[in-house]
Amino acid sequence: TASIAIVPDGTRDLDQDELRRLSANKLARFKIPETVLICDELPRGPTGKPLRLGAAAYFGVTDKETNEARKLRPPRDRLEEIWCGILKSDRLHDDQNFTRAGGDSIRAVRLQAKLESAFGIILSPDIMYGKGATPAGLRVIVNTARPAGNSKRGPTLPRRSDLTADVPLTSGQQRIWAHSKLFANRALYNSSHAFRLPEALNLDAIQRAANKLAERHEALRSTFPVVNGRPVQRFAQHLEPSVDVFDLRDIAEGQRDEELLRAVKKHNAEPIDLENGPLYRLVVYRINDDTTVVQVAMHHIVTDATSSTIYCKEFIACYEAFSHDLEPNLPEIGWGIGDLAKDMDERLSSDDGKALVQSWIETLSDVHPFIEIPRDFDRPKTASRKGQRLFFQYSPELARKVRELSADIGASPYATLLSAFEMLVSRLTGRGSFIVGMPVNLRPPSLNDQITGFGLNTLPLRAD
Repeated sequence: TASIAIVPDGTRDLDQDELRRLSANKLARFKIPETVLICDELPRGPTGKPLRLGAAAYFGVTDKETNEARKLRPPRDRLEEIWCGILKSDRLHDDQNFTRAGGDSIRAVRLQAKLESAFGIILSPDIMYGKGATPAGLRVIVNTARPAGNSKRGPTLPRRSDLTADVPLTSGQQRIWAHSKLFANRALYNSSHAFRLPEALNLDAIQRAANKLAERHEALRSTFPVVNGRPVQRFAQHLEPSVDVFDLRDIAEGQRDEELLRAVKKHNAEPIDLENGPLYRLVVYRINDDTTVVQVAMHHIVTDATSSTIYCKEFIACYEAFSHDLEPNLPEIGWGIGDLAKDMDERLSSDDGKALVQSWIETLSDVHPFIEIPRDFDRPKTASRKGQRLFFQYSPELARKVRELSADIGASPYATLLSAFEMLVSRLTGRGSFIVGMPVNLRPPSLNDQITGFGLNTLPLRAD
């Protein structure tokens, strides 16, 4: 079994890893304890002497636990560094299962993207699940994977030659565009983010940061005019976003937060013109001499969760740099939403694409698109759009069981929970077949951090 160190109280400021590092400076390597326990006092036998051989059993540490601890070690190569980075861990063992270690479908996409980028290969997403999804298993797969250069599409998208030419909309953008037109006077798809800057107003740095984002991300320079009866994406070569400033310093200090919230809601509710733009604007609120709030508002057709994260991080980086008269250090961007939309349109217009669409039609043709779920109240005749969200958390024990089941069947936790949801819907409705919509990311994994805009679609999944 692995060695165990039992440390009496008085060293609680040190954790296990720190104690093991201290031991490494004093002991031979084979004597370094694999497991460190901190206790109130040392256990003693019938004669009063410190208990040694039975100490592990006394504290309830099993051989299995100590053997697992012995396997843990720091990463030793690039693959393991990527693995630990995705799972936010600094230690692993060769048989560590991705799902059991905290992996999910989002982390699987990130792991796939980083492995493809690091080793220049093409991987299938399903290898991230199941019993073979371990550092040892991935090492075999990476060493035998197909090089990216032999792939028809490769890990990236072809860059279009004319960056100012109109391009079609993605299927997800088409849905948003059509729905926005049906409710043209309502800000259904406005997306707004506000963040507080703990310093005096620096309007020049804010404007320069806003300009830099528009320069880097073509989605923020886009409009959606109608050409020959169909909407297209059109990208301006230059855009200087508007920055409106509102001074709240004259309002009583105890009422400023309430007024700020009212103003943020008001500006987010202002309609955005898809055809003429701009689809991206900023509002600045002066709270006091040392506090500024920046609200970034844009239409949902040019952003999603991935894009919002990128926009916010880059805006803060640009603002901090420009505030000190420096240039921001940002990664290069080689692709845009126009490249994704053009590539999708060309693939769906091809013979293979048409066959794929026909296959989807046939798969879903005999399933009724609507389903009635029992509810407590009748639906209103007119939609108010005042929806709510309910948040809840699974217990740690249930979460562990979901991960273990997912690992055993080779599925992501999302797929396992989706199956449970489909079973629940089937029982509530008595329907054996129905359709469940699932949001999917259209971006290639290797370009997930580069392509901004609305890069999502809703995938209709048939449940039987």
